[in-house]
Amino acid sequence: MGQRVGGPVEVDPSEKRKTITALLLALGILQTLYMNLAAFFPIYAENHYRWIGPGQVGVVLAMFQVAYLLFSPVVGQNLQRFGRKNVILAGYCLCILATIGFGMCPIIVPFNCKPGNKGGCNDTDNDPTDSNSKLFFALSLVIRFIQGIGDSMVATASYSIVTIEFPHQRDIYIGYCQTAVGLGLLMGPVIGTTIYGFAGYSNTFFILGGVLAGSLCTAIFLLPARINKYSNDKPDEIVLE
Repeated sequence: MGQRVGGPVEVDPSEKRKTITALLLALGILQTLYMNLAAFFPIYAENHYRWIGPGQVGVVLAMFQVAYLLFSPVVGQNLQRFGRKNVILAGYCLCILATIGFGMCPIIVPFNCKPGNKGGCNDTDNDPTDSNSKLFFALSLVIRFIQGIGDSMVATASYSIVTIEFPHQRDIYIGYCQTAVGLGLLMGPVIGTTIYGFAGYSNTFFILGGVLAGSLCTAIFLLPARINKYSNDKPDEIVLE
């Protein structure tokens, strides 16, 4: 339980601007990550792993939202215990590791056929049992699920911070957050296909991992440590807006 020390503490408005900037960046970039995979993963997976078809691709993509659905309530119940800033940073780390993991998959699990003239697998086959395809599918499921967990941590903590930091204008700032989410969803496919076009499958994820790492650094420096010390939904601060 937190204790009041020295009465209310005034918060510099510039610190609040830094906070909302970091949160909007986090929400936008993570939704970009959510959508960009849908733009090129189906093409790569179906062209290089014979056993994988539209059904398997759909399941992989859905794992992100499955994880979000399952873990958002759990994250919300534990924000005060672990600290909201800490939860955001941990969520970032999960997303970075999962994104790099996607890039490592073709290195760990070589594809079992080469693209044919019509975009599908041709007769060149080094894995007649499709074990590589199934392993690639399983790894993709797990990694996508981890991405969803990380996103649920960042998003849940971000919205919680917004409602606490801006109690008198929370509706406005939640609207800003939703705008950032919309921009991320809008730009995800464009960014994903653009990078994939010149960098290839694995390098696309490594580049995206670097972008996430940069956003993580922004969160580390812009989000104040006091966010971890909220004792309830009304911190001992005078909110300057």
